[in-house]
Amino acid sequence: MADVTTNPGSRYGSVVEGEFASATDAHKPALTEWLAALPGLDDEHFFWQAASAIHASALANSFRGNWDHEHCKGTAAYREAQDRHHASGHSKDCTGDTIYSRAHRQVWLEQGHDPEQYPPSPCDCGAEADR
Repeated sequence: MADVTTNPGSRYGSVVEGEFASATDAHKPALTEWLAALPGLDDEHFFWQAASAIHASALANSFRGNWDHEHCKGTAAYREAQDRHHASGHSKDCTGDTIYSRAHRQVWLEQGHDPEQYPPSPCDCGAEADR
């Protein structure tokens, strides 16, 4: 069973920490395990976890109640993607696609939206040219 005596969201900053804190106690053990596993996922598995989190968070916006466990996953996935982007050599202000933005685009397309409304965003910091 996951340890819920500490806030595992603190790894990803105050927003994730707040979403974790306000999630229902019943969701915290599974959320704790999900957050703990996130940094260890390879990029392929992380992509699909991020897409799932993005989709679930978007769906939760349509329902009443406390869905902060779903929003927490989406926010943590965003932060993890940013961390991976920077760790791979991109500058802090690079607006190129991250795993999160590619996962968001995947969800966008799966929901039948126009691909031209969410085009890929190329690296603008030069890190891609260095590879």
